[in-house]
Amino acid sequence: MVFIKSIFNFLSTVIIILACIYGLVFLPILFNYYPHIVTDNTMDVVYPPSSIVYYHNVDIENIVKGDIITYKEGENIKCSRVVDITDNSLTIKDDNSNATKSVLKDNILGKNITIIIRFLGAFILLIEKHMKIILPVCGAIILIDIILHLTKSKKRQEKKVLNFYE
Repeated sequence: MVFIKSIFNFLSTVIIILACIYGLVFLPILFNYYPHIVTDNTMDVVYPPSSIVYYHNVDIENIVKGDIITYKEGENIKCSRVVDITDNSLTIKDDNSNATKSVLKDNILGKNITIIIRFLGAFILLIEKHMKIILPVCGAIILIDIILHLTKSKKRQEKKVLNFYE
C-alpha cells in the first residue's frame, strides 16, 4: 500500500508541476502579451518550430520595417518580417524565403517581442490535442492521491485517540 501511495503522490506532484508550467505560459495574457506556437519553419532562423513566441497589440503606426509581426492568414496564425509598409497593408517576408506577400492591416494581431520559449510549444500542443483524455485522468490521479492522504491521516488520528486512552 505504501508503494501505491508513493506512486500516486509522485504522479500528483508531476501533474501539478506540469499544470503550473502550462499556466505560466499563458500568464503574460494578463499583461496583454499573447502566446503563439510556431508550427512551421518559415522563420526558423529566429523562431524554431515548436517554440512559443509572444506578441502584443500595437498601433500599425508603431510597426517599422524589420519588425516581426504575428498575423492571421485564413484560419492560421503566422509570423513574418515586415519589409514594406503601405497605407492599407504591410508587405512581409519569411526569413527562409525571398517571396513577399501583403497582409491587410485588419489581419495583423500584433508585434512580436523577443521572449522565445524554445520547444515548449510541442508540450502545449500535445496537451491541447488530448485535453479530453488528460483532464479526467489527471483529475482521477489527484483525487485518488487526496483520498489516500485522507485515509492515512484518519488512521493517524485514530491511533492518537487509542494511545490517549491507554
